Amino acid sequence: MAIVETYYINGIKCNIDDSAYRDKTPEELAVIRRNAENIARQIFRNAEIRAREEARRQAEAVNE
Repeated sequence: MAIVETYYINGIKCNIDDSAYRDKTPEELAVIRRNAENIARQIFRNAEIRAREEARRQAEAVNE
């Protein structure tokens, strides 16, 4: 296993190693890619939700 790529998404480190795709069929690669995209989407969505909640809390604190 060798790390071939490292991504940082909103402070989360994601290492991609060759075992993720080595000796996989095109169908398996499509599933892996789709899962990775879904995970990245969740990370961004959760970050947006946290940012909105924090902004709401700050606005409420100012209005008190």
